Amino acid sequence: MENVFIVILLIGAGAAIGFSLLATVKLFAAFGSDETNDERIARLKKYKKRMIISYAAAAVMITAAALIKLH
Repeated sequence: MENVFIVILLIGAGAAIGFSLLATVKLFAAFGSDETNDERIARLKKYKKRMIISYAAAAVMITAAALIKLH
C-alpha cells in the first residue's frame, strides 16, 4: 500500500516540475515583443512566484515519498 502512495507523490512531483517548466517557457517566450519594461517586470514577478511554489511543492512530495520509503 505504501508503494501506491509513493507513486502518487512522485507523479504529483513530476506534474509540479512540469508546471514550473511551462511557466519558465512562458516567461521567456514573449521576450522581444513590444512590451514595456513595467509589463515585463510584472510578468517576471508573476511567473517567478509560480515557479518557486511549484518547485517547493515538488520538493515536499519527493521528501514525503522518501520518508515513506524509509519508514
